[in-house]
Amino acid sequence: MRRHRYARLPRHWRPDRAKARAGIYSACALLVLACAVQRLESVRVTKDAIGGLQLDRPLSDLKALAQNARDTTVADLESSRPAVVFQYPDLLVVGAQHRQALDLSRPADAWTLTGCGGRLPNDVPLCANWQELTRAFGDSGVGSSKFGPAVVRLCGLPNFEFQLDVGENTVGSLETARDLSRVPGTARITRVSILRSAPAWCG
Repeated sequence: MRRHRYARLPRHWRPDRAKARAGIYSACALLVLACAVQRLESVRVTKDAIGGLQLDRPLSDLKALAQNARDTTVADLESSRPAVVFQYPDLLVVGAQHRQALDLSRPADAWTLTGCGGRLPNDVPLCANWQELTRAFGDSGVGSSKFGPAVVRLCGLPNFEFQLDVGENTVGSLETARDLSRVPGTARITRVSILRSAPAWCG
């Protein structure tokens, strides 16, 4: 059987550790830069604005700012409402009105956001888990779990409502026992709604 001969490296050869370290540092720098770019591209969300959309402005003004905006209808448990959809990378924003027909001369009455392409105050991702959310805003608030997914409102961020990916089988009845500590830390936000005014129970 014929044996293959392999070229032997010189005994004095050593890998260039300086170049290896430089390559590692470059890779780390690129990763940090990519994370920074992703954070910059995330849409900033507050109670007054979603990115460049000022929520108290007429929908006609907001549609003029977004070429991909389109009219639609959203349905809830009791009825359907006219709305306008705004599409961002990894983020769907819907501004709905509580009326029969869409009136573009008026602002939206309610806003909902789905996706991970945005950031709440304190730089919290829109699809954060419960532990990240309450670390930033506390766990004082109220919730509901009787209509399916748990929906909670926090006093630390009173103009927002969060739908989570857990239900009554996990957290029990949030209406009967108002104890948000039963929400597991791994529960994740699936939808965010922005309220026009802060609820009175937050004081």
